[in-house]
Amino acid sequence: MARLALTWAGAMRVLAILATAGLVAGAVSFRLAQRKTALERLPEALGVEAILAQGTGTLLDCDSVIFRLDAAMRETLRRDGMQALAEAGRPRGVTSWQYGPWQATPVDSEARESWSVSGYVWPALGCGLPPDWREVSRAAATRPGSFYAFGRRILLLVDPARGLAIYVHRG
Repeated sequence: MARLALTWAGAMRVLAILATAGLVAGAVSFRLAQRKTALERLPEALGVEAILAQGTGTLLDCDSVIFRLDAAMRETLRRDGMQALAEAGRPRGVTSWQYGPWQATPVDSEARESWSVSGYVWPALGCGLPPDWREVSRAAATRPGSFYAFGRRILLLVDPARGLAIYVHRG
């Protein structure tokens, strides 16, 4: 009987480990899907090489993803400024919409209001990001030197000085 109890305890331990592994795999899979979706919504002409930070939100609620621009994009932006983004309108994985015209920051209050109903998206700037990355997002939007375009419930910021593309989505 003691042997049966030991086997039962072992089986319960294995089930607990498998359940935990399933939850972790599900969470990782969900985050990878979110990253893929954010990448697909970046314009094809915007060269990025890595994700530096991702918010803890969801694409149904709000989310922010900070990408590092690739070396070629950083050089093109340094050389050509906003003109480098002239072809950066159509998202990689979406054909039903495109980003509006690129504009220089700071994002003014009129643009913020026209972006969404009663400024609904603006408070999401940096949604779910750690405070230091949230501050980077806000600085890029409110200080001169960066560029922005609005998409379908999306604000896309390009910060040439820091070599960043900042994607903010509000569901």
